[in-house]
Amino acid sequence: MPSYELYEHAGCVPFADWKAKGIEIPVFDKDGTLTHANQLEFVDEVIEGLKQQQLSSMYPSIGVPSNNHSMEHVRAFAEKLESELDVSVFAICRGQGYKGKPSIEMGLAIARHFDVRLDQLGVIGDRRLTDVRFGRKLGVGAIALCKKAGEGDTKWVPSLRRVEAVIVGTERFAKVAIPSPGY
Repeated sequence: MPSYELYEHAGCVPFADWKAKGIEIPVFDKDGTLTHANQLEFVDEVIEGLKQQQLSSMYPSIGVPSNNHSMEHVRAFAEKLESELDVSVFAICRGQGYKGKPSIEMGLAIARHFDVRLDQLGVIGDRRLTDVRFGRKLGVGAIALCKKAGEGDTKWVPSLRRVEAVIVGTERFAKVAIPSPGY
C-alpha cells in the first residue's frame, strides 16, 4: 500500500522527484486542490507553484478525476487548466456515469487513456477518505496530501474531515499545514 507525503499545497509537490521515481501521469483532484470548491477559479498560489516548477515540461499530460456531477463544469475546468498550464488534460467525472472516488473506476480509466501502469500514476488531493484512499486502492506510485486550497465547501465538510481524521488516524504533522480537526 503506497504511503502519502504531506504538502502545503499542490504547487509544492516535488514533481521532478516524482518524474525521477517513474511517475508518468499526475492525477489531480479538482475541488479543494486546484480550485475553490465547485468553482472554475484556480487558487493562485497553487497554479503559480505548478508554473514555477515548469510542470508542463515534465508532464505535458495530466489526469483529473472529479466527483462533480456536471460534465459541462468539468469540461470547462479542463479547458481553462489546459490554457493556464499549457498541458493536455484528460478529465472525467461522475456526471459521465463513473463511480466516484475512492472507487478505482476513474483511476483505471485514466491509466487506460494514457496507456500507463497504475504504479506510474501519482495522485494529488486534499482529502484522506477520497484522494488518499483512491490512490492506495489503485496502487499508484506516489500520493500527495495537500492542505485544502480555496474556499467554498458546504458547511458539513469540516465535520466530515474531522471524521476522516479519526477513521484514518490521528496523525501529527510538523512544518506542514494539512487537513485536520479544527481547520
